Amino acid sequence: ASDVSHAEILWPPEAASFNFTSAAVACLAREGGQALVGFTSAPGQGGILAQREFDGRFSPRLLDRAAFGVMTLPSVGLLLLWDLSKRKYDTHKTEK
Repeated sequence: ASDVSHAEILWPPEAASFNFTSAAVACLAREGGQALVGFTSAPGQGGILAQREFDGRFSPRLLDRAAFGVMTLPSVGLLLLWDLSKRKYDTHKTEK
């Protein structure tokens, strides 16, 4: 059974919740031979999204991240100004 050279790809008919629990696969290695039976298991019930919904839900959202970066600039600027003034006016006493 190590020389099997085929695969089967199943596309779901619709986007919904499906049960992926288990399956039994049976095939004949040669005509009139003994049937080979295999079992599979998977995590259980899972959702299948339509391609459009998947793209919308998991898109990189670069514009949102850029807007967030611009909105955080004032906070970072205030911290930098505070650090500059602290360095300028905070004098360390050195021993002679």
